[in-house]
Amino acid sequence: MKYLVVPRMRVQAANMMGASFLMGGPPLCAAYGLGEALCHHAGGGAKVTGVALIHHDREALGQSFYGVFSPQQRRGAAFTFGKSSRGSDYSSKNEHALSLQPVACAHMSVSVVWELEQMADMHAAEAFLHGARFAGGDIVRHGPVYECRSMEEALRGIGGGYVLTDRRDLLENRQKDQASLMVEALGEVPDAEKGNSWLAAACVGYAAVTPFEHRSGVRNGFLHAFAEPLVGMVQYCSLRTWLREHDAEEALWRPVWPEDAGDVFVLRQDTEESVDW
Repeated sequence: MKYLVVPRMRVQAANMMGASFLMGGPPLCAAYGLGEALCHHAGGGAKVTGVALIHHDREALGQSFYGVFSPQQRRGAAFTFGKSSRGSDYSSKNEHALSLQPVACAHMSVSVVWELEQMADMHAAEAFLHGARFAGGDIVRHGPVYECRSMEEALRGIGGGYVLTDRRDLLENRQKDQASLMVEALGEVPDAEKGNSWLAAACVGYAAVTPFEHRSGVRNGFLHAFAEPLVGMVQYCSLRTWLREHDAEEALWRPVWPEDAGDVFVLRQDTEESVDW
């Protein structure tokens, strides 16, 4: 098993809308997807078996007034002018105004560690990242990409930051529905002794809402299905504290297709535990 580390990756104008109702969650699925794209680029049967995301910095693009954040919105001429644009969801009622598409973006700095199988040419990552995108944003720079033989070596090489940690345990109270538990946990006053500091909601997977089938316009002719995001609870934990208190391997989020859950894909830590859907 090999571990590929991309330290201090600076991303410009990355998407920070994990779902239509969720803004600002860490881009966990994007980190996994970038690794899959790398393996597709490298070829040779390369496969991502785990990903760790370490957060360094994020600058949300927008303005705040009286504690209310308003993200920057993009305007464009598409779907605005012409007879075909009348009645479009993206068209403006005012024919002299440009269209407006809801979006929320941020500049961010993250480190990513991928656990890889059958990756013969690790140097291919440098060339791939030169033109790749992360969460829809441009990768403008990163530290030297390096390979490790252990997860602990990979994390210690990064130095500092915050490890993204699975906190689905906060949603396991069967007396309440999970949506209510998530709102309560996020609304509590952070307290390090209670272990509820630096909590966040994030997209941790997807559930297909249509059958997988071939559709026109799909990239590379893959099977395609429309899906809805699965939102879970995560926590930012200090990397140095994590290395003192946890096994380094526990930082990895692994892809799972739970049995008896339909067409569901989810990223989880501690994948040996049972899943309650």
